[in-house]
Amino acid sequence: MKLYRWALSGLSMLAMMATSISQDAYQIDVEVANATSDTLYLAYFYGDAQYVRDTAYADDRGVFSFRGLEALPYGVYIIVMPPANSFFQILIDEDQSFRMTTDAQNVSGSTVIEGHEDNKVFYSYLALIDGARKEKAILEQELEAATDEGIQTELDEKLTGLDKKVLQRQNEILRDHPNSLSAMVIAASREPTIPDFSHLPEEDRQMAALQYYRNHYFDHIDLNREAILRTPFLHQKVMDFFDKYTSQVPDSLILAVDDFFGRIEDEGSTIYRYFLVKLLNKYANPSIVGQDAVYVHLAQQYYGQGKAPWVDEETLTKILDNAERFKYTLIGNDAPPLQLYDVYKEQEVTLHDVKAPYKVLIFWSSTCNHCEKVMPTLPQILEEINDPTIRFITVCTKADESCKAFLDKNAMGDAGIHTLPVSAYGRLYDVRSTPKIFVIDGENKIASKGIGFNQIVEVITMLKQNGNSAGTTSAN
Repeated sequence: MKLYRWALSGLSMLAMMATSISQDAYQIDVEVANATSDTLYLAYFYGDAQYVRDTAYADDRGVFSFRGLEALPYGVYIIVMPPANSFFQILIDEDQSFRMTTDAQNVSGSTVIEGHEDNKVFYSYLALIDGARKEKAILEQELEAATDEGIQTELDEKLTGLDKKVLQRQNEILRDHPNSLSAMVIAASREPTIPDFSHLPEEDRQMAALQYYRNHYFDHIDLNREAILRTPFLHQKVMDFFDKYTSQVPDSLILAVDDFFGRIEDEGSTIYRYFLVKLLNKYANPSIVGQDAVYVHLAQQYYGQGKAPWVDEETLTKILDNAERFKYTLIGNDAPPLQLYDVYKEQEVTLHDVKAPYKVLIFWSSTCNHCEKVMPTLPQILEEINDPTIRFITVCTKADESCKAFLDKNAMGDAGIHTLPVSAYGRLYDVRSTPKIFVIDGENKIASKGIGFNQIVEVITMLKQNGNSAGTTSAN
């Protein structure tokens, strides 16, 4: 009998242990009035994408329960309601067991949170914003229709009062809940307060304001908080910094890259890793000529210096090899020497021996379909440039009889110097596909590259007018 009782006791203990071991790390119960589906999805933001984390089905009480044995990473999540896939946001931090009720037709105005203080704060703020937005729309309509100056002034004051009310609530959240996700999201939405720079001449104020804005762009964005990567705004905010508020010349972009990563304390953080990968990919195929210099910098100074330990050896080798290839022909660098064979004069010639204020170096192939279409346009391009000092040098990578046959067939013999390669060119000029065009100045430096045939005249004209400043030409 004692043995039987002990066995029952042991089984009870094992059951308790099993319950403890399998206890959910998160449990989010959601009750949605006017739901149009018996399914909800829990998804999260990660940089510029969203991913589904969990699926919940309505029980017999109409409650959807998201549960899991592994805690959710902190950040802004969304609950998606099919079939329209409308959604509403929730905040996930260390407290991952709570309940919310809402109405699918009026989420911000109807949501009630039980058991999660930060989401209560967040939704009270969203309700304030929603109400202020509706009131603002009405006031703006009245202001547009108003003709009396006194009424206009009164409406302007009401609109200003709405902005102040929202700002006051933001300040309260930042003060009373400084470490909350609500505070993190609100702070990141704030723009730097720019001084008026009234002490400067009027023509200098705009530049000073822009420089101040750039210098303080990330003041309210905590790049050392992992949760901020799981928000709907961080990716675009960072990319805007590089695309809209940084000069697009390579030197400025490289300084901006170093400044950005210098703000992230932990090189092993997901934020550091995410943006290092994104920026490397962005500048591997830049939309503006010359920005591959940023790729070279990222590859050699970050990946090549062991700051991307997550990358496997094969991938790292490929990244560094690409950087080495790009480096030979960066804008402003000396054009690599090139030994060539003139197919009409039947003699060797070097690239640097051809003297001209600008040389257009074109790599092409007689078996390239696109080359067959664009190469015959060279005489027309030369005519449009109308400058005999500009020299065209075409290099047929096929390097056999088909090259001259194509030139003869299309009557292109006088359209530049037509050559075959004698020395190595593929790596030095990164010729992995054709056609590929470089513009080289009178000092044998790379002035432009990566352009299309339809851009040659524009680039040459720009270079002649402004000197060697065509590096910001859009890539083909």
